[in-house]
Amino acid sequence: MLGRGFRSPRAVVDAHRRPTPPYEAGPSAAEVGATAMIDVSDGLLQDVGHLASASQVAIELRSSQFEVAEPLQAVGAALGVDPLRFALTGGDDYSLVATFPPDAELPAQWREIGVVLDAGDAGSVTVDGATYDDPSGHQHFS
Repeated sequence: MLGRGFRSPRAVVDAHRRPTPPYEAGPSAAEVGATAMIDVSDGLLQDVGHLASASQVAIELRSSQFEVAEPLQAVGAALGVDPLRFALTGGDDYSLVATFPPDAELPAQWREIGVVLDAGDAGSVTVDGATYDDPSGHQHFS
């Protein structure tokens, strides 16, 4: 948005310019037994892919579990882009994603967005059971 000269919605611009990392979310996840965790800085699909590859598992994200905030919906409408794409492939999120045991009660600031699969291609990440059409994210050194 900023690259195109937009300065609104202000909430989106401010979140990019002054991020508020959820520092307390990491320790709270560890306390309930998180089994793997990574920061989301290069795009959710790409960073979840790092978890899947390192853990030799497949991960399925479920789009119905995402809440896309209204300001991002407005950006998507203005740019003609599905706002879910921002959540899946955008970067600089200053957030965390983790895996938890099936019986873990998630801390208040955490939300279930998918599942770790026992079967499937180790290291793969799908959205609603299919490969996502635009698996971009930040590519270091490219």
